[in-house]
Amino acid sequence: MSRPAPLWRDRGVVLLNALVIVAALAAVSVWLLQKSERVVNRLQVGQVAAQVQLYLDGLEILLITQLEQDKAASPIDHLGESWARRTYNVPLDRGQAFAQLRDLQGLFNLNWLVDPADTASRTAFRQLIAEAGLSTALAARIEGFVVTGGPDQQTAYANAALPMVARGGPVALLQELRQIPGLTAEEFDRLTPWLTALPPDSLLNLNTAPAAVLQATLPGVSADSVTQLLQIRRETPFASVSDFLQRGQDQLGPAALSDIDEARFTVVSKWFAAQLAAEIPTADGTGRQRRAVLINRPGKPRPSYVMLRWAP
Repeated sequence: MSRPAPLWRDRGVVLLNALVIVAALAAVSVWLLQKSERVVNRLQVGQVAAQVQLYLDGLEILLITQLEQDKAASPIDHLGESWARRTYNVPLDRGQAFAQLRDLQGLFNLNWLVDPADTASRTAFRQLIAEAGLSTALAARIEGFVVTGGPDQQTAYANAALPMVARGGPVALLQELRQIPGLTAEEFDRLTPWLTALPPDSLLNLNTAPAAVLQATLPGVSADSVTQLLQIRRETPFASVSDFLQRGQDQLGPAALSDIDEARFTVVSKWFAAQLAAEIPTADGTGRQRRAVLINRPGKPRPSYVMLRWAP
């Protein structure tokens, strides 16, 4: 007949089992806490991102409201108006928001090059290329990328890291030019301050175009004459294209501006771009987002609206 195990040994086994169970429960608790912390962090990140998006949406409404008010108050658009001079830097309940408008019709429209018969636009574009210190070979590559039918030589596009067929035609964003073989980031950055991508029938606003764009698009007008025109414009914006021609000839002489195609110009703009940014400080940094938008402001009574959004 066997003797029973000592009582101390039974107690040791029970204690050991209890310790194992406690350790297992502790490990499970730690895992659950870590998982819940990750879930909370993801929820917080999602909430911050959603809040920042709402800030950007609010900025869009603010800018559209300003453009609508300007349309009702003034028959022309110029750089002395509030939309052109004002930069929004708005402190909010949890962060900061920034916005700025720009008139795209004060820039050279790349899509004017779509028509191969439009020699005036091609001449103006080559002058801008020269002003930027870039080569005529680069100008030809850009023209070939946009012109109807695309470039004659497709080999460079076919041999690119991401092969493609350049079919030509209007571009929606200037960033599409980055697909052109051999176009460097530095060359792109030197050109883009003067370029935009709008419908091919858009006109150039004489009240908002910078000196380089005006000189390129006004045949036979010297840099000194453009400086005088800008001075006239600063004093009193042009009320119409006819007003521009009249006051320009009064200042520069009756033979000045005689080769100007009036149908290419305007003093009213309906295409604007906006750069938006918003941020919310967080425990581990800042939730920040940026957005670029294309705003169309048609004539009365149609309201302005955002036509395109993209990440700058």
